[in-house]
Amino acid sequence: MSAAPAVAHRAVRSGAPRPRLVIFTTHPIQYQAPLFRELASRESFETIVLFGSRHGLDVSLDRGFGATFQWDIPLLEGYEHEFVENVASTPDVDSFTGIRVNDARGLLQRLDASAVLVLGWQAIAHLQFMRAARALGIPLFIRGESNLLRRLPRGPKALLRSILWLPVRELLYRAMFSAAQEFLVIGTRNAEFYRHFGVPDARLRWAPYAVDNARFALEPSARAAARGSHRDALGIAADAIAFIVPAKIIERKRPFDALAAFATVAAEDPRAHLIYLGDGPERARLETAIRAHRLSERVSITGFVNQRAIPGWYATGDCVMLLSDSRETWGLAINEGMAGGLAPIVSDAVGCAPDLVRPGENGFTYPLGDVGALAAAMRSYLALSDAERAAMALRSREIIAGYTVAGVADAIAAAVADRVATRGASPR
Repeated sequence: MSAAPAVAHRAVRSGAPRPRLVIFTTHPIQYQAPLFRELASRESFETIVLFGSRHGLDVSLDRGFGATFQWDIPLLEGYEHEFVENVASTPDVDSFTGIRVNDARGLLQRLDASAVLVLGWQAIAHLQFMRAARALGIPLFIRGESNLLRRLPRGPKALLRSILWLPVRELLYRAMFSAAQEFLVIGTRNAEFYRHFGVPDARLRWAPYAVDNARFALEPSARAAARGSHRDALGIAADAIAFIVPAKIIERKRPFDALAAFATVAAEDPRAHLIYLGDGPERARLETAIRAHRLSERVSITGFVNQRAIPGWYATGDCVMLLSDSRETWGLAINEGMAGGLAPIVSDAVGCAPDLVRPGENGFTYPLGDVGALAAAMRSYLALSDAERAAMALRSREIIAGYTVAGVADAIAAAVADRVATRGASPR
């Protein structure tokens, strides 16, 4: 679909214009595009998405990958969208000051917005659209991913920052959240976050993070072909049990925890193999550590893998591991792996842990940074029989079947229907 500016017209059904939902997000993101397409298919309202940057569409630098990249799947097809002018002095999708618009209120008026959804609050532009919606009396919905687990760095500067910033944050967030009619909650810990800042349950609507499950649930023949092809390329035996870590090789993803734990279990079980699905600035140091452990034949690093190939790489593994610290506010890689039939091992600091991982049923959790506990979880998975691992895979698929893009769209559609009908009412 063209990215030309949308005109303020309204499709008409039964003699009345449909409400229009305006969504603002920083840039096209592979996880958001399926939701935008699903919303565009709904007949009860119109949707237009506003982007503040083309990051990811054009060749872009990603600090986590440590390289330039460009996604290889369509991110703009199937829904109406527009790129707003970013007037920030230094454009940057990773900086709070990196996306700013000139006239958010004018944009909403031109688009004849009936409701506004902002995806997060990490850029000034998010706040601009929040203020504009409130000034115009337009129902405002917020969908962020923060939780209360975020640990501040240690040291005198961090202590001073916490003393000065946390009380200010408390006031700012309470004021910001008071402007919204509803919050679309991505998970249990996200709900706890909003409650901490005074948001009542009446304004929380369950809309958990989801991926396009069908894209990762390969047909058995396609799964077997991908599994065999990738294992042959990496020199992994057909009967090996592979732990796959789908994450950028950066400090906060804790790639060295995976290696340290694996070194223990690899010495005990010759079937075990470890695959790092990704790349990043810590790769060279990780490769040095792999050689030091004499595990070069038991540990593989794929490098950057683009979106089209990722489902096949999940098929290569048996167990998906996400070991990140609390900056991993959800962890959609676990959704992807579970949709592909993998059992998860997740640190207790990863946001999705209480929602997606049922210890002993479909996977395991362990305390962040506890390499011994991580090794024990890996050892427990290795000790399962083939039938027990198959049961875990089935349970993963059953659990993730409740986390769908269509379900999120249903929640948003219900919010629009409920709140547009009472437009002008103050938040409860």
